[in-house]
Amino acid sequence: MGIYRTLIKQLEASEIQDTTFSIDAIGSRICSPWDKVSKANESQRFDIVIIGAGMFGAYCAEKLFRRDTSNKLRILVLDAGAFFLPTHVNNLPLGGMPDDVVWARPWTGEAPFVTDNNKRALAFCVGGRSLFWAGWAPELMPDDLEKWPEDVRKWRSVWPSSLRGTVTIYSTGSRTTGRLSSRQNPTIATLGQPTTRAAPSLWGKSKSQ
Repeated sequence: MGIYRTLIKQLEASEIQDTTFSIDAIGSRICSPWDKVSKANESQRFDIVIIGAGMFGAYCAEKLFRRDTSNKLRILVLDAGAFFLPTHVNNLPLGGMPDDVVWARPWTGEAPFVTDNNKRALAFCVGGRSLFWAGWAPELMPDDLEKWPEDVRKWRSVWPSSLRGTVTIYSTGSRTTGRLSSRQNPTIATLGQPTTRAAPSLWGKSKSQ
């Protein structure tokens, strides 16, 4: 049992939170309690404070980080929730995960605008609803834009190349079927394999405390 005692002592000295079956190394690294944040701000003040680490706050923090050529910008992201998942839920081999622990509705109101059917209003965790929401926007076909202005239709003709690196263009392995698939797949097939990989976690390289 000597090695286990050594590991326990090392874990206690690190101040990393743990459970019986896990060690929260990621959360301990990128999330800090308010006393540590306050102390860090006293030693060197933060340049930017972003309220909310959800879909928009995390995005803003990531963009500011990447555009900081000086690599000296100090960015603080504040959120009411905890660190829950390191990536989108669909990227994880989890089934029946109890994600209700992060979903809540912070506002009140009357029906039909606020009911028991829309309790999952906001995800209180780093990344927010971006950890759970997903969508797919198929490329517009020429007949979809036949009544649109000419400059818009011309822009559509160069859409794949102009946005390459921003979106992923899939081959014939699309998830659509039926009428939409029959119109969509011939165009997709000419574009080859996916041009980009999924975007990295927005908070993965953040300077937030």
